[in-house]
Amino acid sequence: MKKYNILITNDDGLFSYGLIPLIKEMEKIGNICVIVPEKEMSAISHSLSLYVPVRVRDVKLDSYNIKLVSGTPADCVRLGIIEFQKFKTDIVISGINQGPNLGQDVNYSGTVAAAREAVFLNTTGIAVSALGNNYDLVSKFVRMIVEYIMKNSTPHRKYFLNINFPKGKPKGIKITSLGERRYEDVVHKKKDPIGLPYYWLKSKLVKNSSKKKPSSDVSAVENGYISITPLTFDITNYVEIKMLGDFFKDFKI
Repeated sequence: MKKYNILITNDDGLFSYGLIPLIKEMEKIGNICVIVPEKEMSAISHSLSLYVPVRVRDVKLDSYNIKLVSGTPADCVRLGIIEFQKFKTDIVISGINQGPNLGQDVNYSGTVAAAREAVFLNTTGIAVSALGNNYDLVSKFVRMIVEYIMKNSTPHRKYFLNINFPKGKPKGIKITSLGERRYEDVVHKKKDPIGLPYYWLKSKLVKNSSKKKPSSDVSAVENGYISITPLTFDITNYVEIKMLGDFFKDFKI
């Protein structure tokens, strides 16, 4: 059986609960390079470290060699593909994220950004997130999905996959579009011990809007299915191009 060159990263760092289970499964089918941020980078999105040097150090965790990076998930992917795997990477697996990446949350997600960065570098990328803590089971499913992708997919397509696992054993797979998740529009203002204000931007999830869009990732995961959503880095709104062209056709500068 062919061994694939697999790059594993995440946005939760070295002690992410899903990291070791994922490594154990992926080493069954590939030569793995594990490169993760040295600290949690949730909601860092697609940030790159352009104005500070990025440090890399080698550590061992459960006998596995892991590279710790002082930068972001996207930094990890660039370093992994270009420097450490010398453009021989077959697939980048980002995850397993602790918690879902659904709907518009993919725009904030460091996990999803790492998979997107893989596509920027002409490599297949998948982002994996899970609602529950059954990381061993999720990892086995991820291995099966990766094997299927590598055997059946045209390499280096210009999209990447966002995969979310429900709690418990999945009922099956659904191919989905992005749904909607709404959060409280609240900024929490507090004062430090000397009376200066500071702010928390994190707010509570108000609701998952799945009923309006039953084919969405939100709906699939709520109903116990694995959601696989194909995403692209082209965020052009093609529907609006003609409308805006008509709107601005008489505009003079």
